Amino acid sequence: MFLHKRISLVVGLFCALIATFFVASPHTHAQALQAQQATTNTYNVTIQGSIDNGLATFTNTGTLVINVPASQGSSNQFDLCLNTGGSEVALSGNANVGDISLNSQTGCFPGAFTTSVDLGSVTFDSQTNTATLQVVPLASGTNANVIDTTGAGFESIISGGMSVQFTDQGVNGQIQVGASDSAFNPEQPDTYTATVTGTLVS
Repeated sequence: MFLHKRISLVVGLFCALIATFFVASPHTHAQALQAQQATTNTYNVTIQGSIDNGLATFTNTGTLVINVPASQGSSNQFDLCLNTGGSEVALSGNANVGDISLNSQTGCFPGAFTTSVDLGSVTFDSQTNTATLQVVPLASGTNANVIDTTGAGFESIISGGMSVQFTDQGVNGQIQVGASDSAFNPEQPDTYTATVTGTLVS
């Protein structure tokens, strides 16, 4: 009986230590992925870049959310959800030049879609703590992944993706996508290139 109580105490202390570690660590999402522990982390990010090689420049703020595990029905291990001004699905109007919605799954928009659709494929390099999202062109018709090139309307992202590295200081990375106002018959897509920097807030 004494041995059983001692083991229970040790297990309890270990679980408490693990819980504290996952809350405090800046690599929570990576550790949770490796341990298959459900968690959601949110980063406040700044996105700075240009459209069509400098035709327009921008500095916008938004959020990067990492959901582990991924949404139900997703083929990815976890979801990446990046949003500044939202998208045609999540937000109407009040957009700025350079606003972007770049997500791996329609599950990034709870309640907005009746079906689960993979918007991108996600990979993770545990050696460099880097997550990469590559968009699925055929999913562009959902208008869930979009950019604003003029401040007056959205274009569907049809190619490219983003890569983000998580560090003790937060997150940093690159976005490079192509977008068109005709998702099903794109002619010459607009190019969107930006850097991402941010800090963990939850």
